[in-house]
Amino acid sequence: MSAAIELRAVSLDYPADWRGHRQRALEAVTLQIPSGSIFGLLGPNGSGKSTLLRIAAGLLRPTRGSHLMAIGSIGYTPESPRFPGHLTGREFLAYYGWLGGLDGERLTSRIKAVLEVVGLDGTPERRLEHYSKGMTQRIAIGQALLAQPAVLILDEPMAAVDPIGAEEMMTMLRSLGRDGTTVLFSSHDPAQVAAISDFVAILNQGRLLFCGTTNEWLQVNSTKVFETGPLDTASVRELSQWMEAKGHSLGVGRMEGLNAYRMVLARDKGEADGR
Repeated sequence: MSAAIELRAVSLDYPADWRGHRQRALEAVTLQIPSGSIFGLLGPNGSGKSTLLRIAAGLLRPTRGSHLMAIGSIGYTPESPRFPGHLTGREFLAYYGWLGGLDGERLTSRIKAVLEVVGLDGTPERRLEHYSKGMTQRIAIGQALLAQPAVLILDEPMAAVDPIGAEEMMTMLRSLGRDGTTVLFSSHDPAQVAAISDFVAILNQGRLLFCGTTNEWLQVNSTKVFETGPLDTASVRELSQWMEAKGHSLGVGRMEGLNAYRMVLARDKGEADGR
């Protein structure tokens, strides 16, 4: 399977603060996003997910390493999009479509198609200032879809969306994946990622802890063992608390002779039984 995006040993350092301290957001991350797949990126806040997505979208240049992209356009939405509130959904899409070189019947047809895809075809004349959080996320994805991108990159698309809205969002992403769009999205919720992703990567403190298929991550018995890179005690504690807060059990054991850990992820019985 060909790769839509490939990162090779990518590291990124943000500029030094007033004390001269540089922040390393990513540390030698290597991964491939297969074409036509839905790829979920997991990790706690501050793990480097947004930085990785911005590099993948071409918005940030890595300090070290390389970023390779297949030919084709990319659509991107940030975690908390902000748009001019006085515009209606249709006006907003028309404006951004025009900026992207669309006009006339082609623009009109794309707006109609996009509104249907994101489920806003019933409220195209509502002003953005009256949109809910879920509707704002939807129109942001709509804007990213106007140019019919080969790759769609979404930063926390289900963040702060109610459960019904999150399920609708996941249904939409599944549909896009079935239509051949490569979808790379981040989340801090393992259940959301497991529900729709073909592939999963886990970041913590800028390091890639796991990358593989969802089936590899969640085995038939709903338990997955994966080995981390070297982690200090604070990192292990943070990752454990984050996973357990999501309703998963997480067992951690020191690997013999290494400052690294073998971690066991198991869904709770209710979820494993489909309840």
